[in-house]
Amino acid sequence: DIGGAVSRRIYEAGRQAPNVIIDVRKQAGMTKEIAENAAERAFLLQKRTGNERLKEVRLLGVDFDFTVKK
Repeated sequence: DIGGAVSRRIYEAGRQAPNVIIDVRKQAGMTKEIAENAAERAFLLQKRTGNERLKEVRLLGVDFDFTVKK
């Protein structure tokens, strides 16, 4: 599950810093939709675990570059 793996990486990075940049350009099969869902899942996971440090995620892909804010 590509989205799940990216979501976990975002969540783990968010435990260390409020602003995270994730480069998924070399991730086979990655699409903008999968990346967006991964970011949303990471925000939901941090809310469920009570760790709401993450504020913003920037995702860099082959065909996309966008930011998701909490």
